[in-house]
Amino acid sequence: MKIPGPFTAEQEQYLKELRTQNRAQLRSLFGKLNPPDIRTFVGEYDAELLNQGGRTAQKITQFIFGLRGPWTGKAFKPTDATRGVGYNCFLYGEDFVEKLPMHTRIDDSQLDSGKSMFIDYRDLNHGIIRWLVGELREVTPTVILGIGAFGPKWGSRDGWRRKIPFVMIGPRRPYSISLTKVWVSQPDKARSAA
Repeated sequence: MKIPGPFTAEQEQYLKELRTQNRAQLRSLFGKLNPPDIRTFVGEYDAELLNQGGRTAQKITQFIFGLRGPWTGKAFKPTDATRGVGYNCFLYGEDFVEKLPMHTRIDDSQLDSGKSMFIDYRDLNHGIIRWLVGELREVTPTVILGIGAFGPKWGSRDGWRRKIPFVMIGPRRPYSISLTKVWVSQPDKARSAA
């Protein structure tokens, strides 16, 4: 699913560039960027998958990302200077639905020697989603490049994990604060609800 407009001129320019880059170019760009400031990274961001390395890989990744409904993005809220919480956004008709809660943190990248903002599903979910970890870096404050890594974490840094590049634009909507208390203070209840 493509991110809908409207866009600022800067967002439109970067989105157009990111949509035309291959996986190697996206990975190279990612290595030159810095993580967003988690303290000011608040709200719902619209997202789309970028080049997955071929038509078959693109279709499989889109299918997997759509298993819980039409995936439209992610939302973020800091809990302190280096950590936060969030959720994924799905669109049902005209309603945005929050699913797949996550923790966020600033940490050393698993992709290179820099720092990234991590997205981690392990403590708040069950099932195969626990194998997904994402890293975010800032193209601009409103254009975020992400690389998800999916699969068991074995061996070297890259191991057997499939890399999933995506872009986010935002924030587009406010964060839904009604869910934060459950995820921060009662992760077991959030896990059973997800």
